[in-house]
Amino acid sequence: MDLGMVVSKKSDPAFLCSAALKKTGEDTFVRYTPANNGNPGIQRIVQISNVVEDPLDPPRHKHKKVPRAPDTNLPVMNRSPPRKLTAKDMQDWKIPACISNWQNANGYTIPLHMRLQADGRGLQDVTVNARHAAFADAIYVAESQARKETEHRNLV
Repeated sequence: MDLGMVVSKKSDPAFLCSAALKKTGEDTFVRYTPANNGNPGIQRIVQISNVVEDPLDPPRHKHKKVPRAPDTNLPVMNRSPPRKLTAKDMQDWKIPACISNWQNANGYTIPLHMRLQADGRGLQDVTVNARHAAFADAIYVAESQARKETEHRNLV
């Protein structure tokens, strides 16, 4: 039988309503005598029946994964004994402190005004080109001339 047919048959509403009442096979009755009971001679009758399970139900039992036993056949990894560090080895592995405009050797952040002092920019004199003033005046005159021409065009 195809799996799709089985699922469609089992998911039929008529099947689901009657699934709890439906049983497969014959019921079996078992008679037994409890072993650890203070009243000897008492027998019990137990009815055993098979009930149809829904294939879409989640599993009722969780399987626990048990850690496996340690393997005794593992190889032993031999290591050489640690060597003493020489002065040359220590010098080879020494990392110099970061030289930066932002932080000093101790890792403290240097403020902006201190960075500018150390940079030497404040020691230089700021000079403005002599032709800068003439250029600014020329731009001002050109702007005012353009405004006058625009007003004249609007009047015409």
